[in-house]
Amino acid sequence: MELAMRRAVAAAGLGEVVAVESIGIGGESEIFRVSVAGGDSVALRQFRRGAADRAQVEWGVLRHLAAAGFPVPRLYRLIEDEAMPGPALLMELIPGATAARQGTIASLTPLLLQLHKIDPRPLVGAGRVWPDQDAAQLLVDPSQWSRMLGARTFAVLTPALAWVERALAALTPEGPALLHTDWHGQNILYRGDGSPVVIDWSSAAIGDPRFDVGYAVALLRIEGAPDLAAGILAAYEAGRGAPVADLAVFEALATLRRLGLFLTMMEEGGERLGFQPAAIEQIRQARPYVTAHLRYLEGLTGLSLPAAA
Repeated sequence: MELAMRRAVAAAGLGEVVAVESIGIGGESEIFRVSVAGGDSVALRQFRRGAADRAQVEWGVLRHLAAAGFPVPRLYRLIEDEAMPGPALLMELIPGATAARQGTIASLTPLLLQLHKIDPRPLVGAGRVWPDQDAAQLLVDPSQWSRMLGARTFAVLTPALAWVERALAALTPEGPALLHTDWHGQNILYRGDGSPVVIDWSSAAIGDPRFDVGYAVALLRIEGAPDLAAGILAAYEAGRGAPVADLAVFEALATLRRLGLFLTMMEEGGERLGFQPAAIEQIRQARPYVTAHLRYLEGLTGLSLPAAA
């Protein structure tokens, strides 16, 4: 694997590799710091084989965002080498602190507004970001959910899925916009000069921009940070000059998606979805956190989901 990394770095014209170090394991990838001659370092995001489509999504979306002037890591190369566990992205290493550590996630909401103003149409058919679904049906198409979730998980969450589908059908959709779909403080880093950079675009989608807002707000409320959640919502509404209508529906949708993935990982493991074994074990050990998602979803929808519990 290290030989394949060296070939990729050399092919990108970045120099000779002198050291490779694992610096983080995410849900579907592992991040390596690759040090090259001369003292510079780059990041290599190594996806599992089951997450190959996510690597393609991130490659296409990052290129589109960079061309639009949005702050993302500089991208060097998409690596597809049989000697590696799966596809990988070679990109800029951002060594700074996260917005979560700095407590600055609410103040960075203008970046979310900027993202939602970027034209997503050039990605249709090229970035594999689910462009063929109606914006108001983001991630709720029954065939997609049944493929994504474990069979038992899909069954126990069917009442909540039906609630979300009915609620979305009654709304006037906004967008479509390019969505991050995992907007939180760990995914915004700071360069040495203090400028923010948004990472982790492998689950990007095209749909209603309120999904990103609902996701960020719901996650912070579930994690016990309602003031930060209120700050994000206030900043987003101020930036767009209008209230975010029907936010609870999108909070429910976002919470349902996270809960469905968590329960699937607990039910069958996450290898089929491309998740790392360490991430699967972390979820299995975090039942109170998963339960908090379930209770929040029940509160939003008015449903009781004893089978999920």
